[in-house]
Parts: sequence; C-alpha cells; structure tokens
Amino acid sequence: MEPQLCQAFDALAPEGKLLVHILTAEKPVAGELSLPGRAAYVKHTPVRTELLAAIEAAGFADVQLTTLRSGACFEHAGQPLRETQIAARRPAAESDELCTVVFKGPFHEVADDEGHVWRRGEPTAISRSRWQSLQESAVADLFVELPEAAPVSHCGL
Repeated sequence: MEPQLCQAFDALAPEGKLLVHILTAEKPVAGELSLPGRAAYVKHTPVRTELLAAIEAAGFADVQLTTLRSGACFEHAGQPLRETQIAARRPAAESDELCTVVFKGPFHEVADDEGHVWRRGEPTAISRSRWQSLQESAVADLFVELPEAAPVSHCGL
C-alpha cells in the first residue's frame, strides 16, 4: 500500500487531490475474502486507521474521511467491512506572504495537519497558500480572513 501512495504523491502537482474508494476493516482480516457480486474482486481490506496513517506518512495533508457509514457493507469472519472514501491533498509550496485568519468554532481548539493550533476567536497568521487550501476544504466556513485594512460598514444599519 505504501509504494502506491508514494507514487501517487510524486505524480500529483502541489494541491493535487488523492481520492481513495475502498473497503476497510476495524481489525486485520483473517483468511481469504469471498464477497458477493462486484465486491468479489476485492482481495484485501486494510485496517482503516492504518490506511489513514499510511496516507499521512506518504506526505499527504488535510486527510478526510468523506464517506464512512455506521453500517457495514459486508462481513467477513465476523468482521464488518465498511465502504470508505478518503480525500487528501498534496501540500502546496509554502508562500512567504502571510494573512490573518480566525477560527470561528464550534470547538474551543483544533489542530491541522500542518501543526497550526486554532483557538476559537483568536487571530492566527498563516501563509497565503495555507489559507487557499482551507478555503477549498470542507471546513472553509469555520474560518474567516481578517484583511489588513478592513473597510467600515454599518452592519445592516
């Protein structure tokens, strides 16, 4: 699994997206898989947490489970196998230009894959390239950029 992820990382341009659609398990699956229908082609189901760790180890950032259902699609030897879709991106080259961004919540604090710790309501200086990545992510609405010179509006008056 790791060599394929490294190849994918090398093949993608900065900001390129990795999309993985796979069956995963909670624990290692023993024995040969024998699944019905089109799933019969599946011969290996990785442990989801190990797959996520491998994607991160290959250098990808902003790794997100875009599909993970509570119910299993299949079962093998008593082990639930779940449809899993993962999105990640190859990080952009850091830009020298900075901007100020505020995490709006709802959590008191979160951390991103690049080591930024975001505290609700506190301004954080980040690279412009990181801000662009956040704007294109599923959590974009949780952040706001504070411009250097904010025009005064009358807030609906």
